[in-house]
Amino acid sequence: MSDAMVTKVGTALRHVAMIRQEYSQRAQGTNSPQQQQALSDQAKNEMVKAIGDQGLSVQQYQQAIQMAQNDDTLKRRLLSVAESSDK
Repeated sequence: MSDAMVTKVGTALRHVAMIRQEYSQRAQGTNSPQQQQALSDQAKNEMVKAIGDQGLSVQQYQQAIQMAQNDDTLKRRLLSVAESSDK
């Protein structure tokens, strides 16, 4: 995988993780299944946008994540970008 693609996926990974964490905390504060579903839908929309903002399709992102699960070197490269990214 090219360095440019690793940078895009790693940056998207960072944003997706932040969105997941934010919405997970918000969901814990509500008891209503309707509110939880609305938060879940909002989170998904924001994650798709975060991935798209990096010039990636959701399919490209998911494919890169799957590749990283089977390739420790790629996984380390993605995590390195995700942890150092400030975009």
